[in-house]
Amino acid sequence: MVGIILASGLSKRFGNNKLLESINGNPMVYYVLKAAKESSLEKIVLIYKDNDVKDIAKQFPIHCILNKKYTLGQSEGIKIGVKAYCSEDSFMFIMADQPFLTSKTINKLIEKFKKKDKIIVPKYKDRNGSPVIFPKRFIKDLLNLHGDVGGKEIIIKNPLEVEFCYLNNEKELLDIDNKETLKNLFEQGEKI
Repeated sequence: MVGIILASGLSKRFGNNKLLESINGNPMVYYVLKAAKESSLEKIVLIYKDNDVKDIAKQFPIHCILNKKYTLGQSEGIKIGVKAYCSEDSFMFIMADQPFLTSKTINKLIEKFKKKDKIIVPKYKDRNGSPVIFPKRFIKDLLNLHGDVGGKEIIIKNPLEVEFCYLNNEKELLDIDNKETLKNLFEQGEKI
């Protein structure tokens, strides 16, 4: 299984590259990279657009691929990762703006996949999130995505192929889209 970290978004709602925003002294993307590296993922690739993000990944070290078509949306990052690792049996898509994600949760999703061999979607109560795992049989569907979309439409079209993995902590599904969310979290005393 390859973990594909999607880190080439535009951060429009944030105002600047949110992945470089400091949280407890480290850039936001650092925590996602660390969780992935400490997990049982066999391979990890970072799909990036900014060299500053790539430089942070050098601490771990992981494979990095520049997304030159990042303006076309999230689907381009997905396709780049899938094409680069098309021989893998499965793909875990990890959003780079989930600083509360842990290696324990990544491993839990991997274990669920090993048992079920289906699309694995993390869930807290009634909320779906990411990272999501897709088996190789969905490679054509992933490569046919267009625009600023992830695999949600594939999940919707294939309900019998989806297995939910229930989490105990909603924070791990939280992606940081704006400065207000980040500010509110740390005013409430959240720690990573």
